[in-house]
Amino acid sequence: NGPGRRVAVNMNSDLTCWLAEHLDKNDLLLTPEYSMNEVTMSGVMLYCGWPYYAWSAGYDTNYRAAQAVTIYTSDSETLKSTVKQEKITYILFEEGSEFEQQVCQEETIAATYEKVYETQDGRIRIYKTN
Repeated sequence: NGPGRRVAVNMNSDLTCWLAEHLDKNDLLLTPEYSMNEVTMSGVMLYCGWPYYAWSAGYDTNYRAAQAVTIYTSDSETLKSTVKQEKITYILFEEGSEFEQQVCQEETIAATYEKVYETQDGRIRIYKTN
């Protein structure tokens, strides 16, 4: 954490404030595999955060990664059934996202669920699944 190696996260961004105001302890947010940013630092429950920590504790991170790929790349019926099975309440889509080296597709998510948040620059969009 010396000079030139610090990581700074804006904990007062519009996105962080929206997450704090709209998600509670029962919500589960699907995101790309983030290491550290304002979403992971916001304190919301992530379906798939950066897998190293959970993997090193013995959790089956490959299962959740496969489910996330299914959600981000499948048809509407598979999307809906997987989201319901995994109890995901919000899906975050970020421009240019990949999950397990597969390009995340927004079209099916947008046609299936209501968009409830978009950053001012349009880079991040969040969809509510229930």
